[in-house]
Amino acid sequence: MPYLRQGQLISLIRWSQVNGEWRYTTMLAQYLHRDEESWYLVINGQRAKISRSEWAIFN
Repeated sequence: MPYLRQGQLISLIRWSQVNGEWRYTTMLAQYLHRDEESWYLVINGQRAKISRSEWAIFN
């Protein structure tokens, strides 16, 4: 896991299987902090909490 600073812009990726095919979704968000289960972010000006089991850092 790279070192992340509060306020830094990060890219996240989520993989899902749709009709037998793997597809991905990416997002750009402002990093606030994280814990064992969640990312705490600002997305489009709104605070959000998303699951770390579904979303990973995308370099």
